[in-house]
Formats: sequence, structure tokens, C-alpha cells
Amino acid sequence: MIRQFVRFYSQKVAILPVPYGLSRFGVAPDHPEVKECQTRFEEVAHDKRFNFYGNVDIGKDVSIEMLKDNYNAVIFAYGCSEDNKLNIKGADHKGVISSRQFVGWYNGVFDLQDLNPPLEKARRVVIIGNGNVALDLTRVLLGPVDPLWKSTDITAKAISKLKESKVEHVTIVGRRGLLQSAFTNKELKELIDMHSIGVGFKGVSEDHIAPFAPLAKNLGRVQKRRLDLLTKYFQKVKNSTKTACTKEWELQYLLSPKEIIAKDDQLLSKVVFEHNVLVQPDIDVPVSIEPTGEFTELPADLLIYSTGYKGSAIQGLIEAGIPFNEKKGYIPNKDGRVSPGIYASGWIRRGATGAIASTMMDAFFVAETVLSDLDNSSTEKHGLGHYISKQNKPVVTWQDWEKIQQHESEAGTSLGKTREKLTTIDQVLELIK
Repeated sequence: MIRQFVRFYSQKVAILPVPYGLSRFGVAPDHPEVKECQTRFEEVAHDKRFNFYGNVDIGKDVSIEMLKDNYNAVIFAYGCSEDNKLNIKGADHKGVISSRQFVGWYNGVFDLQDLNPPLEKARRVVIIGNGNVALDLTRVLLGPVDPLWKSTDITAKAISKLKESKVEHVTIVGRRGLLQSAFTNKELKELIDMHSIGVGFKGVSEDHIAPFAPLAKNLGRVQKRRLDLLTKYFQKVKNSTKTACTKEWELQYLLSPKEIIAKDDQLLSKVVFEHNVLVQPDIDVPVSIEPTGEFTELPADLLIYSTGYKGSAIQGLIEAGIPFNEKKGYIPNKDGRVSPGIYASGWIRRGATGAIASTMMDAFFVAETVLSDLDNSSTEKHGLGHYISKQNKPVVTWQDWEKIQQHESEAGTSLGKTREKLTTIDQVLELIK
């Protein structure tokens, strides 16, 4: 029987004093419906057996051995917080920003509030990677600021910066082809529909669409829908009075970044890409790419790379005998089981793939695994509440979090928005003192 369950909140990159992780800090601010998963979390949090301890450094404040000794089951579900970096010349320039940094900056991640991207000087942005995050970034960079202010929890600091922004063109670049795009059709349509508010879609080269037209009937439903969205859009624009668009975005394919060339210490000049060709020797073999030796340049003042994430081992993990795959960035497991009493769930179990919904389903699956391993004969363990209460540093409880949440909601109301987040750990700890 599970006597008690607990959530320690900590990450390798920064110790977090508040809950909700990706939902609070990673979801696009103009997609508040995605954050409805928090309601489910709150139901769990109000169970009398639940405890939450934020601002706790696992491996330092609490060792993994202590967790193993004081709980019947320990589940690692701390996600993937490292970027898959661009290993090319010029990638260390200040004008090169990861999507994790940029999204974290406007969503209020504590250790990213000094990012200060020079949007007031940049006109052209290149985004490498074409998943949903790339499209989220494009909407935030090109869309109107007032709706973000009134209906989202994007930070006031980010809003102020976006109002100064001179960005007018975004190029989204993928290494593979159109049909291998990682974004969903729903996100693509949402961005295309911004044409009605003056954000035009410059389009996709005919070279990326024409070869698939004769094969459309043999494509899968998702791929058919993608081609249909693009062809209908171009036909609509062609046959209608042109909407005046002051900003635009485009999709580029079959390009791999090779070098980033700077203009000055803040802005870039251009990005050099090598052209690729798609290779698929057999229908049952996944599509791959081969470089052609031909190069092209795209003008860019800023570059944001959205090339995925990688997990890392938290402090003390290896020393506690828990395996970690450094190359792929996850904890090896079988159906969530790592070793007796130790489990993994979410991205740190499977790698950085899938959205919040799929991660929640993974959590339900792993929870069933834990329950199947425990029985009434399990030794009763009492947790670390007695130890945590004696810490010499502030620890955030669920009751503290509810106080923080109320404060943020009231601060947002006073500013005419849904929520104004606290953006420094000192602010959080001062509030709950």
C-alpha cells in the first residue's frame, strides 16, 4: 500500500520553487487551453497523502539514497532540460539563441530573465527546426502584442520587449522535406490564418510541393491534409484581393546550417546552409538526407535553433547506482522500471518526444506499473517531511504555492491580464516568508 506520496521540485539547470514545469514555463502563452492539465494536478495535490517540496536541490539538500531509504517508490520525472546544440562555426554568438532560452524568457523562467534578446534591432529571424515550438515562436515574434497582454500569462517584461520589436520576417528551416515537417497541421493552419491580421505566408517553393501532387492519393491522412492546406492557401491568395501584410514568414526545406556570420557583437549578418537531397532506397526504410555540396545563404539578424532537447543526470544519480544513457539523454528502463523501487516517467524515460498529453499518458502507465509492484506487505515508510522541515533554507510547500498563485492572479488583474508571474526566486521566497 502507498502510505504517502511526495513531489520534490528540482531541475539540473535551475532549482525551481514552484510546480508545473513545462505547463508553466514551456507552453505557448497564446495556448492557455493546454494548461488545463493543471486542474488534474491540483486534484492530486489536495489528497491528504500528498506533499510538495519546492526549492529543494536533489543530490545536495536531499540525496537520492535518502529518497530510496524513506519512500517505497521513487519516480524520476524531471524531463529534458539541455539543448541539442548547433555545433557549427559562429554558434556561440549572442545573436544565436535556443528555443528553450527564448520560450523560457517570455514565460518567466527564473534564470533566463536576463536574456534580453535585441528584438528592437532585428528585422529578420531564422528559426532552425520545424516542430510546433518553431511555429509558436513565429506567432509570438510576428503576431500583435495586445492579445498576448490581455489573454495570456506572458511576462510584462517580455511584452515590453515585444512592443519594441522590429522583427518583420521569419524563415523556418528544416533539414528534410515538406512531408517530414515535425509541426502539426493544426499549428500550421493557425499560423496560415494570421494572414487575416497582416502576417503573410510567403510560402513554400514549388519544388517542394510539385513532386508530391501526383502521389497525393497514396499519402497518409496527415500528409494529404498538409498539402491540401498549402495548395488551398495559395489558391485563395491568388484569387482574392491581396491583404496588406506588413510582416511575413516562410518555410525552407532541405537545408543544413554550416556557418553563422556575424554583423556585430549583437546581431548576425547571414547563415550559410548546405543543400540536401532526400534518400529513401526502399518504401519500408525511413527517409534520410544526403548533402549535395551546394550552398546558399539566408539573411538573418537573429537565429533561434529549435532542434530538440536532451536529458541529463541529476546530481548523485550515477553514484546511487542508477544508470543513465549520456549519449541519448535518458534513464534506461523497462516499462518505467529502472531498479527495485526506482522508476522513470516522461521525457527522462523516453527521450524528448511527445507533447504534454502523451507525457501524461506515460505518467498514468508508469503509475500503474508502480501500483502493480507494491502490495500490502510493503514496509511502511514515512517520507522525509520531518527532515525537510528542519532545512536551513526556505522550502516551498503546496500551501505556499497557493499563496503564490493567488498573488500572481491578483497582480495580473491589476495590470489587465490573466496573471503576472513572479520572475525571481527571491520574489517567491520573500512572498512566502
